[in-house]
Amino acid sequence: FRARHNSDAGTYQVNYYNAVRLFGLLAQSLEREGAEVNGDNLRRALLAGREFDLVGGKSRFDDQGNMSAELQINEIRGGRSVKIG
Repeated sequence: FRARHNSDAGTYQVNYYNAVRLFGLLAQSLEREGAEVNGDNLRRALLAGREFDLVGGKSRFDDQGNMSAELQINEIRGGRSVKIG
């Protein structure tokens, strides 16, 4: 992204990429098992895998399909973004 646009990806771009990547991973696993790619099977595959490598690190899904992931907290210091947590 940086090479093409001369800037870092923003939250929107990262979240969009992660959504497409996750769909691709789930659909690929369903196709390997010969299952139809539909909502029920995607949910089943999501809950079977639970943890996926996405931009920003590992993302985990609970029984309801809610995602949790580690966060990075930045602070603006002197006009620059500095990681603080």
